[in-house]
Amino acid sequence: MRFSRHDDVIIAYDRLRQLAGFKDYEAFVSAHRKWIHDSIRGKEDKRDSRWSASIAVGSNQFTKRIKTALGAMATGREIRGIKDGFELRESQSGYNAVLDTENCNIAPEKAGF
Repeated sequence: MRFSRHDDVIIAYDRLRQLAGFKDYEAFVSAHRKWIHDSIRGKEDKRDSRWSASIAVGSNQFTKRIKTALGAMATGREIRGIKDGFELRESQSGYNAVLDTENCNIAPEKAGF
């Protein structure tokens, strides 16, 4: 297993390479660089929020393992099924459900200014 230069990143590079369909790691790295280059040039300018808004994306087993590892820090986070896997992210609740009952007119009825 190869590890990232960052100690806090968990990536099984050999498994990732296999899942992406590459025979060797160097071919995967080369293709990845091309994808990034193409994306920067604007060929794929569509943002996929699961990669920026989610804590973990992958199989159900992987997201459960990450949620368990986070312990109390995972409070309020949910595992949700998405198109091609699962994601661990904060539940989406509207602010209005919480704030509407608290909002009221605080100005005096008869302002004599």
